[in-house]
Amino acid sequence: MEEILHALRMRVTGLTAGRYDYVFPHLRAYAQRPDHVLPDRDSFTMSTRFLRAYTEVLVQTCRRRKAQAFSGPVAEVPSGLHDDSSTRAQKRVSRDKAREAREGFGGA
Repeated sequence: MEEILHALRMRVTGLTAGRYDYVFPHLRAYAQRPDHVLPDRDSFTMSTRFLRAYTEVLVQTCRRRKAQAFSGPVAEVPSGLHDDSSTRAQKRVSRDKAREAREGFGGA
């Protein structure tokens, strides 16, 4: 993170961290390996120890380098219908964004 911010110092405004920033490269590298098991999507949240440590380092690095720490995109998308599933999804989104703000992310 330090090297990225330094190399792009004249062009970068910040770094982003979300579970898909980790999951997609991981899938590209290991998806075809039968000996590799991927975690269940619902259990692999930004509150897991690995991703939590990753975001803490990102926020600290961005603060130290005076860059913006952005959280990743919303993993839960409300359906648009005003039903129970949409209400539950909206609550999860609100909870995730409140957690990100507490952790020091400046935007999403």
